[in-house]
Amino acid sequence: ADTISELHLELPKVFQASFARENISYQVFKVEDKIYRIQQLLKHSTGKSIIYVRSRNSCVEMSNQLNSLGIASTFYHGGISSEEKTSRMNSWQHGTTPNIIATNAFGMGIDQPDVRLVVHVQLPDSLEAYFQEAGRAGRDGNMAKAVILWSDYDKLLVHRQFVASYPTTKDVKYSYKKLNNYFQIPYGE
Repeated sequence: ADTISELHLELPKVFQASFARENISYQVFKVEDKIYRIQQLLKHSTGKSIIYVRSRNSCVEMSNQLNSLGIASTFYHGGISSEEKTSRMNSWQHGTTPNIIATNAFGMGIDQPDVRLVVHVQLPDSLEAYFQEAGRAGRDGNMAKAVILWSDYDKLLVHRQFVASYPTTKDVKYSYKKLNNYFQIPYGE
């Protein structure tokens, strides 16, 4: 309604749907050995997979671990050259390397129909990011899985990244007093 109003659209066609997709099985597992669980998931998966991790180093490490286990994979992150990105994308899209380990740099514009599995190895940044990334599975309408693997350590990381980074009450009060002094506003006004 806001978009229609702000853009002054006259008689727009509105398409409204849920984020939920009936052909995607959303699963969450608390695990300690994530590589073993990924290995099991990939063993029972047909089609392509995307495994999301948080860091560039994790991309490289996980791809190397999976390759050493005989699971063909490549990695994709914002630090590789454009030529490498294109080469790795083509290898994945054509099924030469059906498994890609990626940061969230791998995403927008990915519309590969036969992705059967999307795995998040850590807790996603937000629910919106999760649905965006998980939604890359099953675009052809066939059954697919979106899996989150987490451990207690992941909860600690998310807490550190978000909650622990908030300013303390003391910091907020200090800033408030400084702003009051600067703008000559009485405290409490």
